[in-house]
Amino acid sequence: CVCSSPYHNCNGQCSRSCPSDVARKRNGDLQMTLDSRYRCPFGQVACGGYSGPNSYECIDIDTTLDSCGGCVFPIQGRDAGGIDCSAIPQAENVRCVHGGCEVTSCKAGWRVTTNGQSCTPF
Repeated sequence: CVCSSPYHNCNGQCSRSCPSDVARKRNGDLQMTLDSRYRCPFGQVACGGYSGPNSYECIDIDTTLDSCGGCVFPIQGRDAGGIDCSAIPQAENVRCVHGGCEVTSCKAGWRVTTNGQSCTPF
């Protein structure tokens, strides 16, 4: 599609502007959270809270140590999928990186496994 000025090709149609992918993703995320009654900042998801069955908290599941990769305590109607990295047996130092637990050191007598996700005795 060839468009004359001041128009641009936007997904096969001539338009004055074309929204970025970031805007579309942000709008999609906002719509999803509004539909489910849970509002969280962009980049965070609603997980079950500690104040009762209708409570929730917004969590960055890519970096949060106790809800890594998903919600350890999901909101009603959703599945649990997160891991509490701090609960990995014998792990001394652990972090959540891109939604996965990464063990960097283990307690005495234990070593980090080759995949970096747990500890094994040596």
